[in-house]
Amino acid sequence: MQFALLTVFCVSAFGQTVGGPAFEAATIKVSDPNLGDRGFPVRGGPGTADPDRVAYSNISLRSMLYYAYGFAGREIVGPSWLGSGRFDIAATAAPGTTKEQFTLMLRNLLAERFHLVVHRESKEEQGFNLVIGKNGPKLKQASDADVEAVGKPPAGPPFEAAMDSKGYPQLARPGMIYPSVPGSDGHAIHLTARAQKLADLARILGGQMGHTIIDKTGLNGFYDFTLEFAMGTLDVTNSYAREIPDALEQQLGLKMEPTKVSVELLVVDSADKVPTEN
Repeated sequence: MQFALLTVFCVSAFGQTVGGPAFEAATIKVSDPNLGDRGFPVRGGPGTADPDRVAYSNISLRSMLYYAYGFAGREIVGPSWLGSGRFDIAATAAPGTTKEQFTLMLRNLLAERFHLVVHRESKEEQGFNLVIGKNGPKLKQASDADVEAVGKPPAGPPFEAAMDSKGYPQLARPGMIYPSVPGSDGHAIHLTARAQKLADLARILGGQMGHTIIDKTGLNGFYDFTLEFAMGTLDVTNSYAREIPDALEQQLGLKMEPTKVSVELLVVDSADKVPTEN
């Protein structure tokens, strides 16, 4: 189970004023139910080859909160149905729209069509700092070409045709994948990273352990690495969760130190299960 959240020390509201920055056109439709929970990559948006148009396919309102507010997983507090309904959302913005303006447009779209009202809370809970282990890090610096490619729109397929020595797909460009694979005593994760920051690794591992992990290594570069660990559960008494720190220290030369951390939460005050018509 998750550690209980402790004392609330800050509450602030997000402004949700419908009538602010808006898309030139936007549609929201219920997805094909035959798709189930199948996920699709987001297509378009600022910073891509198609900056003025964006499409979200078979996406839940909970997942849309990540694109609109930057919160995901247990950082979102709200009704369970937020993750059940699936929608196809397409929108067009004026040429030259910045990422910041685009984000405000998404927020206003959700407020207008789902009558979404949210606020932000900061709470303190048990967490971890990610630090360098006693024997130093075991990380490979990413190539200059990969670092340069990080901020550019993706080009070509995400995977290379060749597999690594253990039979896992290799990344053809910067990114991170962490598929679940069967193991002898349960399921495990084989994480492959190419030109990624340790802050991103901390976020993913925090989701596996059910606790916030903050990168305190001081290593701000981009790195290539792999990490294998037993799939974490939200129950910290489970041996699987305890294997993540062991894997970090043995394979990457990193260490987790318990600490109290401040966690920001996005609280959904109200929202409609069904959006208003186009």
